[in-house]
Amino acid sequence: MKKIALYAFALLATAFTACTEDFADWAEPQGFEQEEAIGVSFSATAGAPIDMATVTGETVSVFTPSVTAEGMTSVSYSINVEGTTLETDGQGNVSVADLTKITETKFGKAPEQRTLAATVSAFIAMGDEVLKETAPIEIKVTLVAPQISNNYYIIGEPSAWDPTCTTMVFSHSDTNVYDDPIFTIVFAPVDNDGDGFCWFAVTDDVTVEKNDWKYVLGCMEGNGNNGESGKIARRLDLEDDGSFKIPVDGSAKFIKMTLNMMDYAYTIEKLNFGEYIYIPGDHVKDWNPALAPALASPAFDGVYTGFAYLNTQFKFTHARNWDNEYNYSSFSTYSDIFSGEGTGNINVSTPGFYYLEANVPAASLTATPTAWSIIGAATGDTSWGTDFEMTYDNETGAWVYNGELVAGEFKFRANKAWDIDFGGTFEELVRGGGNLSIAEAGTYEVKLYLTRSTSDKLYCTVTKK
Repeated sequence: MKKIALYAFALLATAFTACTEDFADWAEPQGFEQEEAIGVSFSATAGAPIDMATVTGETVSVFTPSVTAEGMTSVSYSINVEGTTLETDGQGNVSVADLTKITETKFGKAPEQRTLAATVSAFIAMGDEVLKETAPIEIKVTLVAPQISNNYYIIGEPSAWDPTCTTMVFSHSDTNVYDDPIFTIVFAPVDNDGDGFCWFAVTDDVTVEKNDWKYVLGCMEGNGNNGESGKIARRLDLEDDGSFKIPVDGSAKFIKMTLNMMDYAYTIEKLNFGEYIYIPGDHVKDWNPALAPALASPAFDGVYTGFAYLNTQFKFTHARNWDNEYNYSSFSTYSDIFSGEGTGNINVSTPGFYYLEANVPAASLTATPTAWSIIGAATGDTSWGTDFEMTYDNETGAWVYNGELVAGEFKFRANKAWDIDFGGTFEELVRGGGNLSIAEAGTYEVKLYLTRSTSDKLYCTVTKK
């Protein structure tokens, strides 16, 4: 224990008489080291671990003091918790609100037991002197968990003004909501009432169960006063509806809303999707986006489709560079072949040539393995019942057929089925497009390019040998 002699006790007599029975409301005096203190003993014993869920009053005990001193006339205490000095009474109680704030600031709001470093100071009046004694303790605190539902929804103009509407659900990972409190949704802004704005609010499982507008979640800034970020709360805790509004002025085709329910915080982003996203990975030399396959979104709606050979790992980029990425955490539902964590790469369990759909608004990534063939009268089977199988060349990114063809029509199809087929012209293939044709019989090399690595178009080359 540290012993410091302070001002003469007589100078503090007035402050002592102003103290209440519970707290010594006077400033900590200036002091200097004392060479010797006789007959003084001070200790502080940390209280039992605190579970805020069971605390009922405004104060909670964090330590029990013990002081013995010859000639002691009075004693007062203070406690410094993680750098913040708190008022405390003679029984070692502190404010629940203050202790909660310190714990949240250092550790966040997760309902886990936390350990706070603290120092208890005792100010011991002995005759005309005041001695300061200190003792370190550890305070163990478990916060009350914020209420987090498993599901959150958008209601309002994008869906319906109904507290039980669940048509627009936020995406979330499969992990426990207290381990991952982040929920996201992407939606197109809608102006149904013609005022130039898209109005909406947020609901959750609690709202749906109670079917009560008081439990709808809105912005704490006030009705229509949301910013790009802020806090949300239920209407029963707001002064007005707290609905969100976004201008429908053509500046954004989509809105992305993210909720961090550990902090009850929201962010709103305007999105304008490009026509393509690109797929660098270990299937491409040096993970170079400039050489990567591409998926296309002809409607510029964030739903990207296309083909790529995937090896073991990859990501998506917005352009043929690394300025912006979609990674594993950009999606919440996947085909079984995919795995990953956080902002890391997307892992592939089975290498192969896949038809991919990356639905960014729905946070969904699906993959269908494909193998390609030629079918049609050009194979010599006028009933279109024979497939000439093609072989994938990873060096050129093409499916290749070398062999005989006869004059006649043909198409390309995946997995010897008609779910995915291409026709059109050699220069631009279209899914479900018209038949292609061979003018005369002979030996041909046919190459099918589906990855958009060398062109924004899908195309083929047919070379007679």
